[in-house]
Amino acid sequence: MASAIDGAVAARSACGYLNHPSGRVPTYSPGATARFDFGRRAYAIRTSDDHDRPAIGCDCLLRCYADRSRRHQAQIDINPSSGADVETFIARSGFVARGSSDRGVRSAQAEKRKREDTMRNTKRAIAASILLATAAVVPAAADEVSDFYKGKSVNIVVGHEPATGFDVYARVLARHLGRHIPGNPNIVVQNMTGASGITAANWLYNVAPKDGTVMATFVHTVPFEPLMGNSAARFDPAKFVWIGNMEESVAVCGISKGAGIAKFEDMLKKETVWGATGATGPLVKSAAAVKNLLGAKMKIVAGYKGSASVKIAITRNEVNGICGLPMSTIQSAWGDLYKSGEFRPVLQLSGRKQPELKGIPHVDDYAKSDSDRQTFGLIFGLQALGRIYLSPPGTPDTRRDALRTALLATMKDPKFIADAEKAKIDISPMTGEEVEQFIARLSSAPTAIIERVKKATRPD
Repeated sequence: MASAIDGAVAARSACGYLNHPSGRVPTYSPGATARFDFGRRAYAIRTSDDHDRPAIGCDCLLRCYADRSRRHQAQIDINPSSGADVETFIARSGFVARGSSDRGVRSAQAEKRKREDTMRNTKRAIAASILLATAAVVPAAADEVSDFYKGKSVNIVVGHEPATGFDVYARVLARHLGRHIPGNPNIVVQNMTGASGITAANWLYNVAPKDGTVMATFVHTVPFEPLMGNSAARFDPAKFVWIGNMEESVAVCGISKGAGIAKFEDMLKKETVWGATGATGPLVKSAAAVKNLLGAKMKIVAGYKGSASVKIAITRNEVNGICGLPMSTIQSAWGDLYKSGEFRPVLQLSGRKQPELKGIPHVDDYAKSDSDRQTFGLIFGLQALGRIYLSPPGTPDTRRDALRTALLATMKDPKFIADAEKAKIDISPMTGEEVEQFIARLSSAPTAIIERVKKATRPD
């Protein structure tokens, strides 16, 4: 955030520009003072004492302030002796011009010279005004954001049940994010389950406050539900305000030791039972795609609330495995089963081949054509969106930018990093702009590929 001293420096630079001896400028106001106010501090800038190098731009006072409704306004006090044309021009440019007391015209000849030079110096005056306004408005905008968030709470709505990877990530983030948002608001995590994240997305789009006090996180497939023709998805993903993500996920299919499956090829011969969430969730879609595109013999049991519920089902031998689970979740929430060898990955679904998963095939190994690769990318590749965070449409730009900046700053915070390591979660963030572009690119897939994806991800 620019400081008041930065504003004074910018104002001084503007004065220096207008004091430049090149060209003719009016010879009035030697030694005049311009004030630059920000917050409770005022900075004074004197014009040149040299009669041969006076300054038209520094003979004004610019203030930027926020009124009770927090709408920013710029106000300039302009010396009438600088010419009515300049005053009128600046007023029309969006500022409010007010005449101040006469600084003193030395003679009728000097007055005539000023009028003649008015048009020549108009551009210089406007340039100075804009530079001064920029110096004032930027700190004031940041100050408005701080004033807004001070004493408030920002809610992070998790579209999945407690103890899932999304919940773990959100709660670690919540312990540190507030320090990086101007005004240091309190961060509160809430769970809103239903339809594998679509319930939370619908609420965020249609009901949630649009003032910057709400963020949400849910599985990466949710933004593409309208594209896939899901009428239950009542939102336009292009209108969401994308804040960023915390991790580019690497997903796998994993199976229990008791299933008797040594490698993925065994799944092409022996039927296994796979737990999943709702029909629109990535656990169902990933398992269905592996079954329909790769020919694995899989029975899919949907309806679990989330991956935490599927984990319990695996320990009870109700199901054998799960598809579409991020490695970060396996290493954290599923760490006990993973380290003991009771649960292990058998197929990599997204991202690059991982060194720690050496010897385990990647789904891309089974792509035989460009159509296969595009289809796999739209089903499995979008897992790279990982732990996305977004706000409702209409969130003010200044607060959107503050949240984006805060999220990235938190990812670099040593205290957050230590907390993330303790929770055993991976951190590999993307900016809000990168997330927005990623979604737009995948959403422009050819119709034929989209139709193939729809067919491949049906569990029946």
